[in-house]
Amino acid sequence: MTTKLTAGQRFQPIGLKNIHGSKVPVPDFGEKWVHLQLRRFAGCPVCNLHLQEFVRRHAEIAKAGIREVVVFHSAPSELIPYQGRFPFDVVGDPEKKLYRR
Repeated sequence: MTTKLTAGQRFQPIGLKNIHGSKVPVPDFGEKWVHLQLRRFAGCPVCNLHLQEFVRRHAEIAKAGIREVVVFHSAPSELIPYQGRFPFDVVGDPEKKLYRR
């Protein structure tokens, strides 16, 4: 059974890897905030349109001490053509383990 978190509550760190194989610490204790986004599948047109705004404002968001981490329920190989050049971490979760957690 999963415990529901409330605003401001801390959770155990999650060891993730982005679609390029680099480690993605969540939470990231070197940053002020991590904005963790749980998205749909790799080719979701609504998700990709919305994420273009995060790409456009990436410098502004990073300057504010916020680190974007976007999780899709697709395999990394499916994500690279769509999100491979994003300036923030994209994580593949095809088995939806993070979604359930």
